[in-house]
Amino acid sequence: KWETLPTDAPFNILSYPVALRISPVPWRKFYKRSLLEEYNLRFPEGDYFYEDNTFHWLTLGHAARITKIDKVLFHHRQARKGQTSAVFEARDQKISPDEYWKGYSAAARSAGYFPNLYQI
Repeated sequence: KWETLPTDAPFNILSYPVALRISPVPWRKFYKRSLLEEYNLRFPEGDYFYEDNTFHWLTLGHAARITKIDKVLFHHRQARKGQTSAVFEARDQKISPDEYWKGYSAAARSAGYFPNLYQI
């Protein structure tokens, strides 16, 4: 999915709904502070599992312009104490990417996010 996003012009989820299927991890993204402040977008506080998914979908839904930068700008540290994604990676390999997406989109709809997801 990532490789299908344009690098030559900004886009949004209406012009490229496949953007909703890219990895929700925050270490692959830069966020414009004014977007976060204008819509009061924050990570949920407390002991949440995969809180980055909600944040990812909310920011994509509010962003009028998204830009893909197709080069490595920083590196993410892995295998740190308390990292939840390392625990889930082994399970991910047992299901198809489509099944994985269906589970996430169902969770987003049930939480009230993107009620018109399949109308895009």
